Amino acid sequence: MASSQFTASQCIASPISVTVEDLSSRLARADAPVLIDVCIDADFDADPRLIPSARKHPNSEISDVAADLKSKQVIIICQKGLKLSQGAAALLRARGVNARFLEGGNFAWRDAHLPLLAVRWTDGVQPSLGFIEASRWVVPTSSGLPVLAACWVLQRFFDPSADFMFVEPDAVADVADRFEANVAGELNSVLERFGISTPELDTIRTIVEDPKSDIQNWFTGLSHIVRDDRARMDALLPVLDALTHWARHSPPSRTPDSSTSPTGKRSAR
Repeated sequence: MASSQFTASQCIASPISVTVEDLSSRLARADAPVLIDVCIDADFDADPRLIPSARKHPNSEISDVAADLKSKQVIIICQKGLKLSQGAAALLRARGVNARFLEGGNFAWRDAHLPLLAVRWTDGVQPSLGFIEASRWVVPTSSGLPVLAACWVLQRFFDPSADFMFVEPDAVADVADRFEANVAGELNSVLERFGISTPELDTIRTIVEDPKSDIQNWFTGLSHIVRDDRARMDALLPVLDALTHWARHSPPSRTPDSSTSPTGKRSAR
């Protein structure tokens, strides 16, 4: 019986990195990977921005969260995609986590002119940036589409584990103060606060702000049959995910108010 032998060239290694192009195409989706930024404080202080949905965690404590990441796809990010992210990803893989590092790190993302979130605030409550502690957002009950669309941005682009606290409108300010939370606000204010703008988000903003858009009609109908605020928000998330995917991949000539838009105005016939 012939012996079985493997040569080095026959062994195919599993990928351990991801490019900025691949990562950018996977954001703003329910199945987006978990992003963990392990930059040292000095690097973060020099440029206090994060890749959308990235959460900060010390590289020296990365093994502490391995158990929470076992069933997830994880991308580790540092400033240049060198020792910190590669080492942290390797340690997670040793603990059974599907972890990769971002090639070129934050610098490569920045140099590709991809969106970064300004996450250090000088007013209001500084929201949690860490992987372990979720940020808190107070939302008025019976909120309209612009506010729930802002919650979508907060969950998809800032903190996938964010806590949304729906309370009566006249209690919003007091609850935010007592629980050290921020008020969610409307879509425009959230985008401006994080300093984020992309063609897809510009399209979403146009559709959400148009009182005659199909998504407004859909949301009005939804509000009549779904009374729970969180349930309405959960129903909205995949709709905005799909619109983002559509806007990302549609030809430039297609606009939200064309007859080909899934939720824009209908063209007269």
